[in-house]
Amino acid sequence: MKPLVCEMCGSNDVVKQEDLFVCQNCGTKYSVEAARKMMIDGPVEVKGTVTIDETQKIQTWMTFAKTAIKAGNLKEAYDYANKILELSPKSIDAWLIRMNCIAKLGTLENPRSSEIITIGKNVISLDRSKEEEIGVFFLDTGIQMLQSGFTLLSGDVDKDTVFHNTEVLDKYCDQAISLERAAAGLSVFRGSEAIQSKGEEFVAAYQDFTECLLDYVHELNPYDKETISDLSEKFETVDRSLRKDFPSTSYDGENLDETTAQQEGKKSGCYVATAVYGSYNCPEVWTLRRFRDNTLDATWYGRAFIKTYYAISPSLVRWFGKTNWFRRMCRGPLDKMVRSLQEKGVESTPYQDKY
Repeated sequence: MKPLVCEMCGSNDVVKQEDLFVCQNCGTKYSVEAARKMMIDGPVEVKGTVTIDETQKIQTWMTFAKTAIKAGNLKEAYDYANKILELSPKSIDAWLIRMNCIAKLGTLENPRSSEIITIGKNVISLDRSKEEEIGVFFLDTGIQMLQSGFTLLSGDVDKDTVFHNTEVLDKYCDQAISLERAAAGLSVFRGSEAIQSKGEEFVAAYQDFTECLLDYVHELNPYDKETISDLSEKFETVDRSLRKDFPSTSYDGENLDETTAQQEGKKSGCYVATAVYGSYNCPEVWTLRRFRDNTLDATWYGRAFIKTYYAISPSLVRWFGKTNWFRRMCRGPLDKMVRSLQEKGVESTPYQDKY
């Protein structure tokens, strides 16, 4: 009697499992009758189309891929996902694993955003219900990219040895924006609370990174006014576009006119602080409003300051409130003042203006 050898791959590692003989190498299954005939007569001539059940192999590779991800072996998980897709091109789980691995394996020089977007759109074409999940993933990946860049730029490193030039960083930023653009192009974009919430984080991360990048460019070559000006103008344009995509993050200084101030109350506004912190109702502005009403308003010179402030600040915010450099210039002194007031006992809880 001849040894039982798999006709598909030539392996002799064929094991009986329940009522079938299964090749442990390629997963091909044989009935008892077919296995007996193979051992007696040798290979069997097969006519017509042969369908090979690869389910077990795919399930095994999927388990290996998920285990590799948990262990942090992204390259290994990526390879298993590719193997699965060779056998099952419509495996959504395999595409998601591959996309996740690519996002984490990206580098500063090659973040691979275009691959991520292509895979995400492919998943959506296979399953429309995945659209929101993909949109959140696009934005989350962009956030992680921007935060990584910010960490490098703001860290205690020799930046000249880390970055070749500002063009690399600028392109890196563009790659992050391409992910946001892809999310904005989804049909569920406006109707998804999850996407809008993640978008607010993206706007904040973009502002942090671009401001830090401008500081780096200035530090690298303070006399290159043209590059600094061009980048600043570009970042401002993108920032305005992002704020249109995610309106809840935007602050339009032109809206803080006298009519708005009257609606909020006689002494409301805190124009500059609102421009810097992005909201009239946030802990920092609550602290400053308490200081205004309970301390400044108690003295004649404090009231004079308030009157002067409200005469000047609306125009300043209307002219410069949307610019990163204005918010950056004001943020440091305001943060220091807020911390000092809070240390002295001025609360940062929700506050209703006195007047």
